[in-house]
Amino acid sequence: MTALEANPVARISAKAQHLFQPEGLRKQFLMRFHNIGLSRAEKLLSHFGEDLPRVLADYDSVVEELVPFLSKFLPNLGPRLALQMHVAWPAAEAEWSAMAWLEEHGVAGTDAVVARRIIGLLGERAVEVLNENPYTLVSILSWSRADRIGIPVLENKHGLKGALEAPERLLGALERLWSDRRQRGHTAASMTDLRNGMERLLGSRELAKRAIHHALIKQRLFYECKLARPPGCRFMENRVLERLEAWREERRYTAAEISLVLDTVSQRNNLHPEQRHAIEFALGQRASVIAGSAGTGKSTTALALVEAWEILTGGNVEMATLSGKAAQVLSKKTKRLARTIYRLLRELREGEDNAPEQPELIRYNQIHLGSKSLVLIDEASMPALGDWAEIIDWVERRGASICLLGDSGQLPPIGPGLVFHLLAGDDRYATRLTTIHRQTEASGIPVVAQAIRSPGRSKLQWNRYAGKSDGVFLLDCSDRELLEQAESVITDLGGFPAQDHSVQILAARNETVGRFNHHFHDAYRAGQPYLRGTGGQSFSAGDPVVHTVNDYKRGLFNGVLGYVTGAQPHDHKLTCEFMGEIYEFDEERLGNISLSYALTAHKMQGSQAERVIVLIEPSLLIEPTWLYTAITRAERQVIIVGATSDLVTALKRKPAFLTRNVGFRLSGCSINHATLP
Repeated sequence: MTALEANPVARISAKAQHLFQPEGLRKQFLMRFHNIGLSRAEKLLSHFGEDLPRVLADYDSVVEELVPFLSKFLPNLGPRLALQMHVAWPAAEAEWSAMAWLEEHGVAGTDAVVARRIIGLLGERAVEVLNENPYTLVSILSWSRADRIGIPVLENKHGLKGALEAPERLLGALERLWSDRRQRGHTAASMTDLRNGMERLLGSRELAKRAIHHALIKQRLFYECKLARPPGCRFMENRVLERLEAWREERRYTAAEISLVLDTVSQRNNLHPEQRHAIEFALGQRASVIAGSAGTGKSTTALALVEAWEILTGGNVEMATLSGKAAQVLSKKTKRLARTIYRLLRELREGEDNAPEQPELIRYNQIHLGSKSLVLIDEASMPALGDWAEIIDWVERRGASICLLGDSGQLPPIGPGLVFHLLAGDDRYATRLTTIHRQTEASGIPVVAQAIRSPGRSKLQWNRYAGKSDGVFLLDCSDRELLEQAESVITDLGGFPAQDHSVQILAARNETVGRFNHHFHDAYRAGQPYLRGTGGQSFSAGDPVVHTVNDYKRGLFNGVLGYVTGAQPHDHKLTCEFMGEIYEFDEERLGNISLSYALTAHKMQGSQAERVIVLIEPSLLIEPTWLYTAITRAERQVIIVGATSDLVTALKRKPAFLTRNVGFRLSGCSINHATLP
């Protein structure tokens, strides 16, 4: 037996006992019944063992065996509880079987949440699916864990060598690799990177080549223009690109018609010539991009574009952003409803279902999308490929037009793809705003922000921090002193005024955000009543908080900032103020908020604060686009806290969007297996 063949078995046999000491998924399952705790769940399993499903499924067995057993511990409640378990069993049997299968294959009771995700994904046929192809688990489990489960299952059918070479394992490794790459924003890979990644997972270069060849034959992988792409990303990128290319030739209004409307709109909005040109560009073609750095008047341009469109076409503009906070800001500035992209797409889908007889126009909760509609996407650097694919699909189906408004200097999407950043660099689609309007030149923020976007950014000279003052400053300190020095700056600035969020800390790492939030809560709220929420966070009156999900029923959106007005530990309720209104958070809704003394730059995108403290750590997450995004969240002052050497290193890194490998620029290339390197 080769080392390769021996290694997986060694991993499984040597580590299984150590890694998977299950508290018992079946115990976790039984504990979901009312009045069944850990002790009683253990007793049930100990007494009935593998026979418990038979007992629960049969009424006579429940009466003769389960009722007497439960009555030993629950004399009065036992019979009723036994009957409840029997009635619930038909709907629960498939889940029990799946729990038992996962437990048998090393998924511990502490992973009950993961187990439920697996069962939710695979449904009632979970056990059948897992026995057929255990590598279905790669979409949820890490490769090492899925492989530890998968090899023994396939070995029973094909022997060890057959299991290692099985198509299920080879394609499972490829899916895991693409999943990991998508999480980092990639939609494509060079063949060298793909082969090396597969070799790391499979432990063999020969198996990696075999997996790639098999995937190409099965069309689970496409190789075009020297890039390998998974079918889903390839389909979406090609679809979006094909439609944009087709729309580029469409001209719906003449220059004279546009100019006449712009004369009126320009006077009303006091437009800069650059802004007027951008609106003229957007009105002149079906798909357009208006790109501009922070403070260049994108919001003013958006308002004027909306007015011009309505006058020119007699139609409407549907506005959307990725985050709820950005939608709220856009609504306020344009005095029109702006939705989140999620809400826009959801209402369009529901409208399609409810009004199939209206081929030209969807009407649902004020949604109007037809040939005289403009879809305006603000903060357009944030949506990922999947969002763009569906948005573009709706625009095509309804004959609408689309304009993307955003800043290509900001962070790329959290999800995979790079649509806006690439379009913003193409003169065929994009026009650019460069004149600063929002922040005064005296603050120094626009100058520094632009310098960060320039090639010589690593040689920037920084003003030393000396207290509260407008501008951009650096407080040089080691990584170990980060919290101490940030706390000193907060004191200089007068603390955290939670009610107006005029001071904000930004960090790149979620761990750092959590650490700073815990520290400042403890420092500012010591001795006050508190309520413990998710993730170990505690909330007290005066804590600044951020809403982390979209709650349309209550009008609260992801990213909106507020503060705690009261904590009632005995009632397990919290009251918070958001946008001037008081909201109550019970135990169920407490997971919808988080402390916001510190936030990530991603979470702050679309918002501003008067003064921003930017934490610099030795982290690969900190690069020019991250720093640019963080700095441009400030209106008056930026204090960069961290080591100068770490700051210089970060500025020498490639901007995040340049490190993404995407296939969006592909056009007209066909698959040719013979050209594989």
